[in-house]
Formats: sequence, C-alpha cells, structure tokens
Amino acid sequence: MPTPVALVATRPETLPRDVARVLALAGRDEAEGCRSITAARAVGPHPAGGVPNWTLAALAAACPPSAGRPLLAVAGALHPGLGACGCLAALAGLGGAELAAAARAPRALLERLAPPDDDDGPWLLVDLTVAAAPDGRTVMYNRVLAGRDPLALDALTARCLGWDPESMPLLRAAREAGGRREPADRTPAGDADDHVRAGAPLRPWRPARDLPWSRFVPKPRRSHAGAVRTPWHALGDDIAAGREPVWEVGADV
Repeated sequence: MPTPVALVATRPETLPRDVARVLALAGRDEAEGCRSITAARAVGPHPAGGVPNWTLAALAAACPPSAGRPLLAVAGALHPGLGACGCLAALAGLGGAELAAAARAPRALLERLAPPDDDDGPWLLVDLTVAAAPDGRTVMYNRVLAGRDPLALDALTARCLGWDPESMPLLRAAREAGGRREPADRTPAGDADDHVRAGAPLRPWRPARDLPWSRFVPKPRRSHAGAVRTPWHALGDDIAAGREPVWEVGADV
C-alpha cells in the first residue's frame, strides 16, 4: 500500500516536534528509529547551502538512532531554475550539471532511480522552511514535507512554490513512465494550505533562458540570500555555535 505524503506548518521553536509529526502523518511508526540520517547534495540556491543545519539537528532530536529505515533530508526548491525535482535528484545522486542535463533528457535520470515500489527506500524529509527566490530574496515558507514517494513529494514541493508540477519536464516524464504512486491531485495529510489543494491556481513553469543580448542589459544588484536575517537563520547560528536550541517539546495543543 503506498504511503501518503504529508505537509506540516512549522516554526523554529517547534521544529523537532513538527518533524516527528510530519513523518508520522506520512506513515512512519513514531517508535521507529533510523539507522542513518543523511543530507542531499547541495544543488541549488538554498540560503543555507543545501539542507540547513536546523533541519538536521531537528531530525537527530526527533529520530533516535536504531535499526530503522534511513532518513534522507532534501532542501526544498533544490533547483527552482530546473524545476522542483529535489527528491528525484537526491535519490539519483545528481549534482547541478547532471540535473541540468536530466531536465533536458529526463528519462536518463529515471533509469538511475530505484523502482518506485522499492521497499528498501528511505524516508524523505523535504525542508521548505526558508528558500531563495530566483531574484535572490529569502522567502520563509515555514513548511516541512515527508513521505517515501519522491515524485509525489517533488510535485507537492512544486505546488507549495506555486508551480504546476505537470509543466515540469522531469516530473511529467516520471509520471508518464509510471513512477507516480500517489494521485496527482491528492491533498496531502497534515496542514495543507489552499494553494496546495486540488484545483488551486498554479503557474506553468518555464526554464530560465539567457538570450544573447541579455548580457548587455544592466541588471539590478541582488541581495545575498544567506545574509538575510530570519528566525530560521538565528536558530542556525545558535546550532553552529554549539548553543542548545530553545525548542518547545510539549504536546501539540
């Protein structure tokens, strides 16, 4: 039986609790530990350079080590310039150049992935707490996603960012190849906002193209996303400095 995908609203003070909750909503046994926690390769313009340290710290706090299914953390919007395909890219072990090639020839990537009904696949946690917009701005999404279906999670990530997943070549090719285990219009478990529900208006995704004459056009200076201060970055600074995060661990109201 396919596992659902889940989405939970979060904030810095409740992140470990929310991570445990989103994994449970996705079908993971709360008593199950994990034998390893790894982070996907940094491919895109995430403000923290890939999966942020606050997500990895929350996973370690929420999932004690034991002989359970491994966990793979993936940065949301891993490469918005190529489409929201972070989970597919992470499981295939792709870097930026390889992902660009896969976006042009998606079936080559699909051949590198394990079969969609592989029972040995990891749990996937998608960090969508804060991400860099194409213009360099930092946008706080305050969401974490979880599941075991990489295609369904990538499609949900695209919908969270306002993009139509059916307009993305990689996701469309995976669906046509029979890689989807969840219905395209299924509402995720958890705290689904209106913009990720079935029938929500979505923008068609188009790859960015550099026209030959565009290099002569003055471009506005873009702010460095990593320098922007948000509560998430403050939490990341505390973790990097070895300070114990102030996390609320009580039961949800």
